[in-house]
Amino acid sequence: LRVKPYPGPHNIKATTYMTEEQLEMTSRLPLTNWISAGSGTLGKLYVEILHCTNLPNLDAGEDILGNKTDAFVCAVLEDAMVQTDVIDDSLNPRWMPWCQRAFVFQVDHPFSTLYLGVFDYDLGISDHEGIGRVAVNLGNMKSNGEVYTLTYGLFPSGIITDRKSDGFITIRLRMEINDQCQALLAGLKAPTRSHINVTKKKSLPIVRYTVYGQHTDEHFELMVTRSYINEILEYKTCYRMLYPILSALSCFGVVK
Repeated sequence: LRVKPYPGPHNIKATTYMTEEQLEMTSRLPLTNWISAGSGTLGKLYVEILHCTNLPNLDAGEDILGNKTDAFVCAVLEDAMVQTDVIDDSLNPRWMPWCQRAFVFQVDHPFSTLYLGVFDYDLGISDHEGIGRVAVNLGNMKSNGEVYTLTYGLFPSGIITDRKSDGFITIRLRMEINDQCQALLAGLKAPTRSHINVTKKKSLPIVRYTVYGQHTDEHFELMVTRSYINEILEYKTCYRMLYPILSALSCFGVVK
């Protein structure tokens, strides 16, 4: 298999073509080329985009020309936005250690959310097409430098209950906090509202999709309304299941 997006600059001959096993092993190797982003002072979040699997094909002409999705990943944390290299014509793209895939975010709050969006790259004036996204809560991670390798399903929106995964993304994370006492105090306050400045017109829809998804509350959509109704019905079902237990506990004075 030809290595995408390009072979390793220090050993081009050995990294131009690899077997599937070699690609898997090489993609998980550590690296030292990190791109810094963000303005926080609390600590650092190290993010590596390893690979995506089972992406849908959003390019026309697959049967005749062999065109497939040209995937890239956008990552947004607080006031920073970064992007990986584009992997052409692959539904299972892997980002090699020598390409643009590793980022260091300067974190300002221990409970911030890392947003990841996967896109199909489109030339010209048309926007890059969103495939799916995921939100990762940093509050679930240890901040002592422990390394996490995580796989998430990709969904077009986080507020739609009736949905199916459009592929998967695997990432590697680790978080390092400079001062644990300062992090504890910062966690007592809600994260501040962040603003992201972009230099390209096509970057704004990328950030918007990555953070909010395909569906938002700004415009009426029947699908969104149906999801809210389903959520209310689920709460009602849970209440019916818990009511006999709460009633029994109240008889013994455990719950008032």
